[in-house]
Amino acid sequence: MRESQVKIPGAVSDGGQSQVSGALLFTLYLRQRFAIVTFGALALYLLLYAKADLSFAAHDAVSFAVILLFLLAMRLYDDLQNVHHDAQKSRRIYTEPGASKALYGAWAIIVALEIGLLMFLNVASGITLVIFLILNHCVYLLFINRFGWRSFLPLLKYPFISGVAVNTWSIGCLSLFFVFLTFDLIDDPTFPLPRWSSAAAATVAFALLIPSTSPSCYIVVGALAIAASLVSLARSWYAAYAFLILFLLARLIEPLYEF
Repeated sequence: MRESQVKIPGAVSDGGQSQVSGALLFTLYLRQRFAIVTFGALALYLLLYAKADLSFAAHDAVSFAVILLFLLAMRLYDDLQNVHHDAQKSRRIYTEPGASKALYGAWAIIVALEIGLLMFLNVASGITLVIFLILNHCVYLLFINRFGWRSFLPLLKYPFISGVAVNTWSIGCLSLFFVFLTFDLIDDPTFPLPRWSSAAAATVAFALLIPSTSPSCYIVVGALAIAASLVSLARSWYAAYAFLILFLLARLIEPLYEF
């Protein structure tokens, strides 16, 4: 990546400007916005949901890498689309003058790697990713400047990656949109929906899960759904993560019985 003139907080040089390479900018971005432990756990969560199975094989490591790389690409893309909205926030290297150009280059490289990897594994999945990126960009162009809609845009990636990671699509993939909508409603007090809507979103998430659940597990899944809906009415970080765990348990209830 080419070098860019970027003003880095804490950096001192002639005229107050530091010439920072694209690689260093990307490293700073990762440090600020892509905690590997957090996103690694999220990638594992999405893989477990997509597999609906507790057995692991070598190809699951590849699926994990696909998901993690996709999460990085979408995190960076969303941040770059929100440069003007996030300009006053601290610890956002992508809002610094000149940084976005270099980070767009990093994003293009990441996306090229992701598409190449998916094309190698499954041509249809690679083509599907290209279509998704185009449609997702169109949606961002339409709604990024509308505050009420802007909060929903990062959630679009979850149903997609669940299907493409294991090359299996079902209505259950859509439930992930409502799962992470519920998470944001619990965890983010500024989310532009009323408090009670978290329980409604949780209910929809579990309802979409039912078609892929064995009838013998309906009672357990129903109990988990009630517990999750009650948890979703709380407003704390631990309630948000408790909801995610309850939902994943409902998804994995059959393999858990077998295990």
